[in-house]
Amino acid sequence: MMTLNDVYKVGGGLLVGAAVGGVTGMLLAPKAGKETREDIMEKANEVQEKTKAMFEETKERAGDMYDRSRQMIGDTRQRAMEAVDSGRDRVLDKAESMAHDAKKISQETETKTKHAKASAS
Repeated sequence: MMTLNDVYKVGGGLLVGAAVGGVTGMLLAPKAGKETREDIMEKANEVQEKTKAMFEETKERAGDMYDRSRQMIGDTRQRAMEAVDSGRDRVLDKAESMAHDAKKISQETETKTKHAKASAS
């Protein structure tokens, strides 16, 4: 048989359980439709703002990358043009040197030929 003390324990447990259940129910109960719609709109606005911020950041980064790429292309083009100009100048210098050497050899050959003809006569 249950004693009076046991009855108080069970009753107290039931009261505490009912209080906890009531508070939990109020905290977890669905809000009114208007409040729920407002919460949804608020979250949607937050997501929209975050999306806009991410888009703007991405757009800015893409612009920066585009500008850096154009700069790199310009720099590379400039270096390539300088290399072509330098190569052309070296080729022209070498061609002039070879022409000078050929002219010198031609003159020496002509002089030797004249001496050979003069010696032969």
